[in-house]
Amino acid sequence: MNLTRRARCWAIGLTMAAGSLMGYGAEQLNFRSSPMTAGKASLSENGYIVSRELGGANFSPELRYPVQLIYRSDSADAGLFGTSWRSPQLESSAIPEKDGVLWTTPWGEKIRFFAKTKDKDALDLYKDAMKGPKPYFSPYSEWEADGKEGNWIFYGKRTLEGWKLAYRDAKLIAITAPSGRKIEFGYYDGRPTAVTQDGKAFLELSYDGNLVKELKINGVAHRLAYASGKLLVLPETVNGKAAELMRARLTAIASTGTAPVQFGYDKDGYLAVIKQDKFVDRIAVEHETEAQRLNYLKAVAEKQKPQRIAVAGRIKADRFFNYHYLSDKPGQLVLTDRAKREAKFDYNAETGIFKTTGFNGLTQTIYYFKRYDVAYNGKVRQIVDGRDRVVVSYRYDKLTGQVSRIRDIAGNEIYFTSNKLGEVELVERRAANQLKREPVAAFRYDAKRNPISSMQLDQSGKPAVETRIRYNAYNQPTNVSDGQSETSIVYNRNGYPSRVGNVFEQFTSFEYDRYNRLISATAPNGVTTKYAYDEAGRIAKMARLDGEELLSSLEIAYNAQGLPAQYRDHKGRVKSAEYNELGKVVKEFLPNETSVEYLYDSIGQLAKVLDQNRHEINFNYNGFGLAAKRTAENQLTSYLHNKNGMLSAVISRFADQKQADRKIGYEYDDCDRLVRADYGKGQVETFQYNSWGKLIASSKVDATAKRSATYAYDYFGRMTEKVETAVENGKTSKTVSGYAYNNYGQRTGRVTTADGVTFSEKREYDEFGRLAKIVSGSDTVTYAYNTKNQLVTRTNNGIAVRYSYTKLGQLVAKSIAGLEDAASLKYFYDKDGTISGREVGGVKQSYQYDKIGQLLAVVDPAGKEVEKYVYDPAGNILSKTVAGKTTTYTYDKANQLVSSKTADGKVTKYEYDAAGRMVKEGEKTFAYGWLDKVMQVAENGKTTQSYSYDISGQLATADYGDSKETFLWDGLALLSRNNLKYVNEPAVTGGNPILAGDKMLFDDMLGNTLGVKDGEKFSAIDRDAFGELKPGEKPNLAVNFFTGKPEIEGLGYSFLFRNYRADLGKWQTADPIGYLDGWNNFAYCRNQVVNHIDYLGAWGANVHYDLTYDAAVKAGFPKDVAEKIAQANIDTDSLFGGEGPWGAGTGDSSRHFDYNSDPTVDSRETHAQQEMAKGQHYWNTYQNEKAYEAWGRALHSLQDIDAHRDWDPREGVMGPLEWNAHPAWYDDITDPRNESAYQNTINRTNQFLTDVYNVMYE
Repeated sequence: MNLTRRARCWAIGLTMAAGSLMGYGAEQLNFRSSPMTAGKASLSENGYIVSRELGGANFSPELRYPVQLIYRSDSADAGLFGTSWRSPQLESSAIPEKDGVLWTTPWGEKIRFFAKTKDKDALDLYKDAMKGPKPYFSPYSEWEADGKEGNWIFYGKRTLEGWKLAYRDAKLIAITAPSGRKIEFGYYDGRPTAVTQDGKAFLELSYDGNLVKELKINGVAHRLAYASGKLLVLPETVNGKAAELMRARLTAIASTGTAPVQFGYDKDGYLAVIKQDKFVDRIAVEHETEAQRLNYLKAVAEKQKPQRIAVAGRIKADRFFNYHYLSDKPGQLVLTDRAKREAKFDYNAETGIFKTTGFNGLTQTIYYFKRYDVAYNGKVRQIVDGRDRVVVSYRYDKLTGQVSRIRDIAGNEIYFTSNKLGEVELVERRAANQLKREPVAAFRYDAKRNPISSMQLDQSGKPAVETRIRYNAYNQPTNVSDGQSETSIVYNRNGYPSRVGNVFEQFTSFEYDRYNRLISATAPNGVTTKYAYDEAGRIAKMARLDGEELLSSLEIAYNAQGLPAQYRDHKGRVKSAEYNELGKVVKEFLPNETSVEYLYDSIGQLAKVLDQNRHEINFNYNGFGLAAKRTAENQLTSYLHNKNGMLSAVISRFADQKQADRKIGYEYDDCDRLVRADYGKGQVETFQYNSWGKLIASSKVDATAKRSATYAYDYFGRMTEKVETAVENGKTSKTVSGYAYNNYGQRTGRVTTADGVTFSEKREYDEFGRLAKIVSGSDTVTYAYNTKNQLVTRTNNGIAVRYSYTKLGQLVAKSIAGLEDAASLKYFYDKDGTISGREVGGVKQSYQYDKIGQLLAVVDPAGKEVEKYVYDPAGNILSKTVAGKTTTYTYDKANQLVSSKTADGKVTKYEYDAAGRMVKEGEKTFAYGWLDKVMQVAENGKTTQSYSYDISGQLATADYGDSKETFLWDGLALLSRNNLKYVNEPAVTGGNPILAGDKMLFDDMLGNTLGVKDGEKFSAIDRDAFGELKPGEKPNLAVNFFTGKPEIEGLGYSFLFRNYRADLGKWQTADPIGYLDGWNNFAYCRNQVVNHIDYLGAWGANVHYDLTYDAAVKAGFPKDVAEKIAQANIDTDSLFGGEGPWGAGTGDSSRHFDYNSDPTVDSRETHAQQEMAKGQHYWNTYQNEKAYEAWGRALHSLQDIDAHRDWDPREGVMGPLEWNAHPAWYDDITDPRNESAYQNTINRTNQFLTDVYNVMYE
């Protein structure tokens, strides 16, 4: 991991950091051993390490216990698992010494304890450590001890207070958590036989002689095999001799449900081969002769500088790397990967300096404190990058070792004030240009050290929002309330949630099997999800039931590698996958009998994708990530990076041409923040930031106009003012917007003044944080909710819009009071939640889908197909039939539309540039600028339309020659068009217009306008499923919105990043992220237009981090866990992050939107279920970090169902345009209106977090 990149200038999450430091009650123990390695090479010893985690015992949440088998080539010790192998969790020990005891912990750390003395000259650190009640102390740890001979008890102190580990005859017999719960270790003849909790065995061991032959974890068997072999033991002294011993060595681990892992050894007894199924890892080991060892020992004894020719047991090569050592001392080596890239490691334990050079050539140095008179000895002091920038530095308390200050690369500081127990009580900040600290957060604790109050502080130090927490006798939160929301939790005797409720008394209940695995979850609507497990403890089936009625199900089968190989849903649809030896997907077989293939380079990066039409796209990489991609139409986009690894240019051209069709250049400041983007043709955009990384000024300059903006923020970092100035054709205009918020961060007011015209809006919220009222000028909109927290009435200027729902909470009807015959909407659903039809104005339409969820037909009540769609295997529309008239389409090898033919025989041809932008449509041509914006449309060489854009990239003006339109925006919501004012309600689209002047707009759940109420008259708008107005329909562009976006002459529907052409069912340009993991075939929402929207025309990243983090924290998750899940969520979109197939560069686009289909309703839901299962497996096997990552990926896919958010502003291929990725809807994230697709995202997020909370909440 490149810590330098992760510690850039943007502000550290203050309260997040505090939450991570304070924990919940005593700090949780991590029982996993994590030795420092580079590849397999140990950085602390002359040897290599191989670690296998067999699983984890599902004890109570705070006591989940992993089981690792760790091979160390530098050890010849024999134990329960043969020579050189050891399980730290099962072979922990307490060995008495002359003046104390040496404790080898269950996580592999060695801690030495000393008897207390009354030495007046002792260091203050030692004196402080000896103040505890126990007779033995360890000055640099959070432990003290009591005991004698082989019987010892180790007690946690400060942040570990309440933990107790007991030993008898030097062997671990019990671990007691601060909750009072404990696990016990049983032995027979000195060997562990079982680990139990409350008499139930979760770990069981059986033996063949002194060796473990079978280990059961949660009832899943792992069988071990051994063979006797030669082990060469070299002399340790000059008088010693080499010995060849016959020792038992581990040769196989056969875990239920997977192919056995086999181990082979070389002639001297070193581990040399690891095999499982198709995977083979051959290890070459460095050997040392007896003579070489004796010569070395003699030189050392004679105090000469030894010239060591070889070091026995060091690794030279494996499946992934070659290893080259720079010294005979450990910690200095070079790794060379299979792409012949080098990474260098230089770790010096004596000086506390760890310098690394990554495969990309970037260096960083971590400095550790080496002071033996302080408690923070060995902790990180600072991190310095290759440009000698101190990326982050730390200060600690001298006696407790707790962090007291963090300073970032920009000089901003965060201060933590802790009490003597190490509990953080106050968090403060100081910007680089400030003299005094500011309060940020405060915390209070109960007598058991549980945080009972978390307060967000204002400038005066008073609480703005206080979250209060109550606990049970086991120190588990039972109630979390912040004054708006409230969560209650009831636990079973093992500490797992059995019921979770909210302030509306809606409860979700959970049931578990004897191994604490979730087997049933019943939601407030009565729907129960049941989980079944296979013999390997993996989820084999999930079924959703309403009583006895099956709603949906998913069966999962696994391959010999333990990876999901096939999914079958309740409709019999099957998706399967083939993997290579490294576990990467190489081929997907989809339910519609198509397939997608993935090819990888020598180091596992995605190199080629073959789509369902067998068209290919190719990728190349450099050390910083993607370097180039090329379509089957020879469109080549190159990504250039500067020496610091920052994206410096994106260049698109045809591979056989030198002239670029698009070139964008980027420049950065000293903190790696984007400060300049050059789009060519004199179009330049600039950015300025404050020390915390907040955008404070920006500008856009081209040949015709100059725009600039300033931004101001309140104490909590929320934007309070935006001033935009535009100078165009000698005329200066100014737009000023001011914003107000309540203590919960919800926007309560906005006043926008543009050229003397004022647009004002006030919002009110009820006691639960739900939107209650919008007042905009003379317009008033109110909201009413039922006891189930569902919107039931929205009243626009006295006119009610009523909503009703199915018993499962799905929107079933919506209508304008008094106009129920004309202005009404009804939805019909399949059991699994798929929309099967809808009725608008009394006219019912039914929907037919193919096996991958694409819309095939819209059918009237008589069974007639009023709309019909035919697709090629890759999802391109081949024909569209509406009202009996058919239009056909053809495509090139890059899935770009190249021709269309209407029913009357009119043929239109289309052309594209190297960036995938449509440049010609029949006789029309399109000219682009800025970030793929259409600047001009010309026909037969004459300009017919020209456009300009505001500072945020939204359409500002449209000039048609004989007329002109102006547009004003509130984020993504349209405020006015010419003189027509709109009232928007918050939605995933950024805001859906519900009032246009004195007219009332009636829309569906996606934000599509169905009709307009003008006085007593209602005029319906009839469009097809893809948004095109039906024949004979007269367009009124001022009130025609598709997913909340306006229709613009010459552009189609205008989204922030590109334009949607409803007549084609396509985007006019490729997704601006460059869409790394396959094709963006321009299809709108993968032809699932009935259910889905794309609110930007690109997929923003904010919801994946911000919504996830805030919702998790509000639900009561520890902030550090919320941050990890949110970070894994956003990393799913990261160009450079993660391994596949989940990241943007590693293989499966159907994670993000319904591109490659799925065996259920939506491929993203399938991925979410898969990752949820993986996360639970990882958690059950105590692989916490992997669990967080899997759950983050799962939630990412769920959130992408209603809004495809795939643009990471800091790591994406279009550069870190951070300010563009903050849509206005986020100000109202708590608004739960079911008519909006955003509510679906919120519901999915909350439900998912409830499920995860059940699995892992601590």
